[in-house]
Amino acid sequence: MKKKRQDKIVRDLVLVFFSILLAGILIKTGTIDSFLKLFESSYLLTAFVAGILFTSIFTTAVGSAAFIVMGVDGYNPLIVGLVGGVGALVGDIIIFKFVREDLQADISYLLRLHKRKSLHTLIKNPLVQLLLPVLGGIVIASPLPDELGVTLLAMSHIQTRYFSFFSFIFNAIGIGLMVRFGALLG
Repeated sequence: MKKKRQDKIVRDLVLVFFSILLAGILIKTGTIDSFLKLFESSYLLTAFVAGILFTSIFTTAVGSAAFIVMGVDGYNPLIVGLVGGVGALVGDIIIFKFVREDLQADISYLLRLHKRKSLHTLIKNPLVQLLLPVLGGIVIASPLPDELGVTLLAMSHIQTRYFSFFSFIFNAIGIGLMVRFGALLG
């Protein structure tokens, strides 16, 4: 079981590396910009799909790049943030419902490598339980992949409706800020 878990983590890290490499290539070659221009009349659909891509560790680099390019192209950060936030909510709910147990197993495995019970005790602390949703929200708002933020929220035993609220709000804020950052670059 240990070897299988290690192999899975290594595989996931390799996929993340190639995702970041792909995003860099798509930006450098202008492919994302060309794709956005192709769907210029339906930029809301583009924002929604980029929001879904924004959530996964395997596609977050591509989604982030799309939002930055949308900012460079002058799209409204508030509108793109709200629509992208809905797309990201869809992606996060999928992660929350179908992947959370596997993610928690990966994190538990990594925590056990430290062979310290104090980390598990810390996570069970009531104050830490109150902070987990805030930390999870910050991770979700950042361009970091949402799996970690979703896992932090899941570890806090948050109900799905509250999770949905946190996911939408923090993703909308993060996406809006990325679009605004892109506008500053352009």
